[in-house]
Amino acid sequence: MKTEHSNTKISIGINALQDLPDLIRAHGQHPLLVHGHRPVEDGLLEKVRVLLTEAGIPHTDLGQILPNPKFSSVKRGVRKAQEEGCDMILSLGGGSTLQCAKGIAYGLKFDKKDGKLWDMWEGKIQPKGAAPVAAVLTNPATGAELNDECTLVRDGKQKSLHSPYGECAFAVLDPTLSMLPYYPTMNQVFGIFSYIFIRYLASNDADGQKDLEMMQSLLECAKALEVNIEDPKARTSLFQVGLEAHQFKQTIQGDLNKLADTLSYQCSLPRGTATSALFFAWSRQQIPAFSQKLALFAKTLFGIEEADEAKASQQGLDALMQRVKNMKMAVCIPDTGLVLKKHQLKALAADHDQYVLLKEANQPALVQTNKQ
Repeated sequence: MKTEHSNTKISIGINALQDLPDLIRAHGQHPLLVHGHRPVEDGLLEKVRVLLTEAGIPHTDLGQILPNPKFSSVKRGVRKAQEEGCDMILSLGGGSTLQCAKGIAYGLKFDKKDGKLWDMWEGKIQPKGAAPVAAVLTNPATGAELNDECTLVRDGKQKSLHSPYGECAFAVLDPTLSMLPYYPTMNQVFGIFSYIFIRYLASNDADGQKDLEMMQSLLECAKALEVNIEDPKARTSLFQVGLEAHQFKQTIQGDLNKLADTLSYQCSLPRGTATSALFFAWSRQQIPAFSQKLALFAKTLFGIEEADEAKASQQGLDALMQRVKNMKMAVCIPDTGLVLKKHQLKALAADHDQYVLLKEANQPALVQTNKQ
């Protein structure tokens, strides 16, 4: 199945990787293959190189890209691409690798007369162009293939650049390439789930129904993958829901996303785990403002029939917590193995509200159906 999103062509489905040579030829002649360790270990890099060699497409390899990619990796990639005559950048793997690939794409078209490359991330100058950038994704949870964001780390600090030049020319989402172990897979499931849940709270009635359907599909995917982590139908559904979810942006930009980013980066946690560890403390805080939406969530996903919307909301969150526990995901910070002291919580928090959320999330999670 192929769909269009903005200027990004999406090739999705089992064996979608076979579309790669034709997709590349539409945008360049010599791609730089940007990847971390997992595409090597899982055989993705070898599959891509064999496919391109058989198609007569020259390519250059750039490995050792780590999570939360550093600006130094971008500079290394720019030098490599220039030396080898690469005219497009192809990311293999997840969102972090794609962030690095986008940075290299900017660097290939950057004119030193305009200043320093990093000035774009500092907001001092605006991009004037970028080489074509594309992705073969193994993680459907990031949405990086559908946005214009490029986030890099320099001197221990993250900076983001937004520009239409950072949009992917195309992305390949082949579920057979994401046969990850259980834990990374469930991180992907919950990462997508939380993204939809946050948007659902502020959605209108029509959008809300679609969000509920996607969340239901994700829970069904999780159950199927618990039984068989390589279930092709569940893997395909996970990619499809992930793609559909990120075609529409969240309208709530609150403490959960910001804190999950901080906790993930500062404590070296997968983004999905950081989110699930904070999610239930955060979601309980939403009951007063969103009890009607949460009661509908509880009824639709868990069949909870309770006239009192606040009680229904809590029962729905309790049912979800149990479901997430069954997925073997963290439902509070202690579940991640972290032992955070008061001064550490304060260091992570940007303000008092974030500190209150972190403090609650730092307590062992308890089912609170009867707690008012």
